[in-house]
Amino acid sequence: MVYTPAITRFGRAMKNINAVIALFLVLSAVFIGGSACSKPTVLLSTSATPCGGGTVTPFGGTYQKGDSVTLVAVPAKYYSFSGWSGDISGLTNPVTIEMNSNKNIVASFAKILYSLQTSVERQGNGTVDPKSGSYEAGSTVEVTAFPETGYRFDHWSGSATGTTNPVSVLIDGDKAVTAYFIQ
Repeated sequence: MVYTPAITRFGRAMKNINAVIALFLVLSAVFIGGSACSKPTVLLSTSATPCGGGTVTPFGGTYQKGDSVTLVAVPAKYYSFSGWSGDISGLTNPVTIEMNSNKNIVASFAKILYSLQTSVERQGNGTVDPKSGSYEAGSTVEVTAFPETGYRFDHWSGSATGTTNPVSVLIDGDKAVTAYFIQ
């Protein structure tokens, strides 16, 4: 019976030590990076093609599993968004995805095409090169007027003006250029 109070005190001390250890483990989990209740994390990686064609926001990062993320494809000047590839597909922009696993997503962009209509004011007076067609936005097309025998180039009208021959036309929208010739 002499040993009973010592055993009881020892048991109480062990309970206190166990409580201190449990508190230490909980606090350690919080300060080290989360608690036992935090969700696992997943990685998002985004990119754009071609280089310079546009950007994707967000650029990527670490998310909790189950988070929703809205991706926005932003085309650069003279480009348009042409679709998603990688772990998603389609043309929806912006698009919301669920981060249920690591994701690698690519936004594709394409150069915008505009038309260039070339013509002469009166058939038989001369020709224009190049012929009408489609050209990439941001490009410059050199248009040349060639007079027929007995005629000379006079001036341009429409998307190009003046008397310079050939003339450079910046393709930043649909364009129409007409050459005028005189005898």
